[in-house]
Amino acid sequence: MKFLNFLFQIISKFKRSKEKGADNEDLLQNSVDNAMLLILAASENAIELDRETVNHVIQTKNALKKGNLETESEQEFWVSYENIANRMLPINVGSINATYDPTPNYSFSMFDAFNRKKKPLSRRCASSYKLLSLTTLVLLISVQIYWYIGFTLTTDINQQTATINKLNNDLEIAATNLDIPQKTAKNSTTLILDNGIKIQKKIQEHLHWKEAAINHLENWNDSWSNIGFITIGPWKTSEYLELSQEVQRRMQFVAAGNMLQAISEYILPILYGLIGACFYVLRQLPKEIEALTFSMNSYISYSLRIAQGPLAGMVVSYFFTGEYENPAISTSSTSQFHSYEPGLGTLSPLAVAFLAGYSIEFIFRFIDKILNSPTGENKVTTETKKHKKPIKLEKSLKRNGNSEN
Repeated sequence: MKFLNFLFQIISKFKRSKEKGADNEDLLQNSVDNAMLLILAASENAIELDRETVNHVIQTKNALKKGNLETESEQEFWVSYENIANRMLPINVGSINATYDPTPNYSFSMFDAFNRKKKPLSRRCASSYKLLSLTTLVLLISVQIYWYIGFTLTTDINQQTATINKLNNDLEIAATNLDIPQKTAKNSTTLILDNGIKIQKKIQEHLHWKEAAINHLENWNDSWSNIGFITIGPWKTSEYLELSQEVQRRMQFVAAGNMLQAISEYILPILYGLIGACFYVLRQLPKEIEALTFSMNSYISYSLRIAQGPLAGMVVSYFFTGEYENPAISTSSTSQFHSYEPGLGTLSPLAVAFLAGYSIEFIFRFIDKILNSPTGENKVTTETKKHKKPIKLEKSLKRNGNSEN
């Protein structure tokens, strides 16, 4: 029994040593292949390498094939490999593998975007970000057009209401003029009546225009209310039909205003920040691919950039206010922003959201300026310094023993 255990231990040690030797050979072979890949990239990009260094790598490659690699040759290889890697910086094996395509295909097909087999990481990354950019652009244009239609309808309804009120006031003035005695009563009454008829026609005309805008606004509300995860329109409930027409129209108008505010404050800044981040990636990606510096780290960095873009666009949008907000809040926020970034006040909030998505450093610089700007803390420190000055105490006339009773 002891002999069998001893024999088993010997066999196990032999297997481990054999596997360890195989792992070392695989590691050396992998390093030789990487060195040859660096030499290939240097030749294609006209980067001059030392001939002796390249010769050591080729000799090691041939010796491995023949199986007669010596220790001294292996040492020379590792030194040569280090020299080549230093000479090729910032290009490395990872960036070459990410951009090198052993089977380049210059033809274009509709199915290339879905066929991701045997494609380098750079081509897959470029295809993914192109698809994301086009999708974001189409979505942004659709949301922007949808917002513009709703904004135009609500503005038109407000204008028509103001015009109708003005015409009703004119009609009341014309009616009061009929009661005032005129010198030429017949002619003046005829003119006033004709003017009143014209005003009534205009009122009916503007009422029709307002009715058309309200009907269009109802259809506009139905389109977003069909998306169940946002909210359910009150006009889809059974109690809505029991309300009066004025209340129904008021509910439609208020719901449209809330939706417009939500799109302006949240959806559009997020989309503009995302399209800004996509624009940055599509601008930087070709540069790294051309310089052979694109690697897995670059892919991770761009992915994080895509995630940071919408967040930056939304954060920046909070420093701007729309026309529907409180004027006092809008004035203070705008003046505060002007003091930090001169010249940015002429840009719209959505344009600044795009800039924040394109350059994340912009939002960080803006936040740093807010934190480092003169605030009330400096005023507190100056006031404390004033109080720290020596105060001259007046000598009291009431000394001990000399106080008046």
